[in-house]
Amino acid sequence: MGSKVLRRATSWPVLLCLLSALLVWRCYGYLIAPEVRAEDGARVFAYFYAHRKFAALFRLKAGYLPFLPNLIGYLAVRLPARAAPYFLTMVPTVLALATFSVFRASGYRRYMASDALRFALCLALAIAPIGNHFTVCHTDCSI
Repeated sequence: MGSKVLRRATSWPVLLCLLSALLVWRCYGYLIAPEVRAEDGARVFAYFYAHRKFAALFRLKAGYLPFLPNLIGYLAVRLPARAAPYFLTMVPTVLALATFSVFRASGYRRYMASDALRFALCLALAIAPIGNHFTVCHTDCSI
């Protein structure tokens, strides 16, 4: 019984470390030297650089309110300019880490009873070639 409890308690840290390693492996160049390109530069950073009022958080884009990317952009322009690209990369990467690990939560036991299988599913989601670095560490794609 004690071994099973210990295994359950340590599986979250192990999973998060493995997922972090996979994300760094998939996006190494982008995490080390992030660029504010594509929508992150033109539609997130540039917009919030010019529109710094609180109301800018509620701007619509393509007919919906992308509140999380708006919030990330709103906060990014308040950092030193050299830190903004790292912030615009790291926040979505942490969101991807949380998304890939969510199936390990005990609430999903009713759908998949095996903790080990849910653990493996989290790793499979992180390693699967579902797009490129934009799906992992790009603010506008983080939604």
